[in-house]
Amino acid sequence: MKITVLIITLVLSLSTRAQLTATRWHVYGKTSVGYMDSTDYLNIGGSAEYLFRSGWGLNYNLEYQNRGDFHHIHGSMGSLVGPLLIISGIVYDAAFNPFGFTDGLSLSRWTTIGGLLIAILPDGISYHFPLNYHWDFAPYINFLGVDYIWSKKWTYSEWKYALSLGGKFTYWNFNGLTLNSFIETRKVASAKWGLGLGVGVGYSFGTISDSDKVRLPTVR
Repeated sequence: MKITVLIITLVLSLSTRAQLTATRWHVYGKTSVGYMDSTDYLNIGGSAEYLFRSGWGLNYNLEYQNRGDFHHIHGSMGSLVGPLLIISGIVYDAAFNPFGFTDGLSLSRWTTIGGLLIAILPDGISYHFPLNYHWDFAPYINFLGVDYIWSKKWTYSEWKYALSLGGKFTYWNFNGLTLNSFIETRKVASAKWGLGLGVGVGYSFGTISDSDKVRLPTVR
């Protein structure tokens, strides 16, 4: 049990430090409206991108969607499977090894470590094409998503696979502020394809030049 707690503390501390000091993170809040499965929807949430060299990015999303009589909570599969593995590993370790007498890494501890690794899986990927001074366009596909859907009217809830793809325009201000607009199509298992438009406001932790000779974002 003590080893499990130590592992979790170490991973969380490294993750926190990376997010506070990294120069490649872009986070933004967003809202969108659209049409899916014969009804309108309103979507609000937050997103994060980890930008690589050459314009590639990893996408992370956490969203709430109100669609007719249904409500959705959207996230990556890692946000669902990862925490379940972490909790099951901790509970099993606490129940069968409460004093930490097991040497090395037991199955329960490997389960916890696996859960931590799976939890950081992204929702999808994007690629940024610089367009002009402070502007770029990023097509994206989010293919590792899952929606928790529920309806109070019919006392119904279910987990379903979710997919979205689209394109996003971003204005990168030299002080870190970003303005975003996007168009996308969304798909939830057993539902029809939907179409939506949205806007967002965010902040980039990257070093952004104010030179008119630089096409942004600059990621080295």
